[in-house]
Amino acid sequence: MLLQFTVENFLSFRDETSLSMRAPPGVTEQTIEVPGQPGLRVMRITALYGANASGKSNLVGAIQAATALIAGDAPLPHGPFWLDERSNSRPSRFQFDFVLQGRRYTYGFEVDASRVVSEWLFEGEGLIFSREAGEGEPRVELGDPLRQGETSHQQRILFVAKGVPDRRLLLPEMAERHVHEVRPLHEWLSKGVISIRPETRYRGLYRNLSLNPKLRQFYSDSLQAMDTGIQEIRVIDSEQMPESSRQDTVELSEENGRRVWRRLEFVHQGSAGQTLLEEHESDGTRRLLHLLPLLYARPHVPPNTFVIDELDRSLHTSLTRRFLEDFLAQGPTDATHQLLFTTHDTNLLNGRLLIPAAIWFVEKDRGGASHLHSLAEYNSGQLARLTERLEEGYLQGRFGAIPFLAPRDLAWSPRREEDRGP
Repeated sequence: MLLQFTVENFLSFRDETSLSMRAPPGVTEQTIEVPGQPGLRVMRITALYGANASGKSNLVGAIQAATALIAGDAPLPHGPFWLDERSNSRPSRFQFDFVLQGRRYTYGFEVDASRVVSEWLFEGEGLIFSREAGEGEPRVELGDPLRQGETSHQQRILFVAKGVPDRRLLLPEMAERHVHEVRPLHEWLSKGVISIRPETRYRGLYRNLSLNPKLRQFYSDSLQAMDTGIQEIRVIDSEQMPESSRQDTVELSEENGRRVWRRLEFVHQGSAGQTLLEEHESDGTRRLLHLLPLLYARPHVPPNTFVIDELDRSLHTSLTRRFLEDFLAQGPTDATHQLLFTTHDTNLLNGRLLIPAAIWFVEKDRGGASHLHSLAEYNSGQLARLTERLEEGYLQGRFGAIPFLAPRDLAWSPRREEDRGP
């Protein structure tokens, strides 16, 4: 479970900035009690509001860039704050505080344009390993968890650590070299923190729908309940590329030595058996296709943290609300998943669906740097009076993080026809 994410000197985040998923003291609604950590609770959902260009998508981008490097298949995410020349010479910094299998960890790293500058992993206050770039080979320190056992095992870990390429993190290198002490941590950081952009497609969706009748029925039921007009979803398999489908609405997979092309067909209410292809569906329906897996019950899946940029993109506010309600209503096997999302949908600020502890804001200062703050930081008495009017209070600017528009007589406007020159 994610406790906190910290970023510094990346895109619009000049200074050290942290978004915490910890529940404030006394808050139990919409929270998870963290196993193995008495008294510690984390939020199940967290919403991030802010004006356009305030930095919401940059925060998602920071999480996505960091986890991609941890997965081992991405370039160095060095994107220094662009409005301050001094920042160009400083590394970008990323850190995850999380709990896995009842234990609390801190993992982070700093990178510049050419190398990993430093990297660290702690369990609680105890060091697991640290790495710092030097003139020659990196300086590596192993903590007690990696110094136990046979001397040959320690020597192999040090050999791996000192031989890791400058542009690669040590954590994925250790995981690939079967250093069993860190493999579960790498697995969760690289696969358990899942970033979803508006254009993101759920990889392997068509194959899963074809092979899993329960998932296919879940999709049909969900799309019908969400008033998309769809009554049934079908998967069409072919060993040839369907000519009638666009490339982005056809999925290819290799199975048992053969190439299988798949596309979806949708049976609509009153269609008398006629079907539509995915490219004929609305943008909102197509977005739902790749968000619904978050709501599907998956027993024995470790807790995931989903990070969605612009959850409300192409969705009616009622659909966004229904999606969040269904996420919060998940059964006990899925009630440990977390959801962090950015949105402009102020209709969600009704004091019931999103409680104050679940609401964060991002805004830029006069220097163009993004900063975060939580609604839970405000005076509790004031919040109690505004509980039923959070949307009104937000749009009035009481919490910041809104665009402050210039008066019409000062703002740019197209010139009238009579004012146009020759």
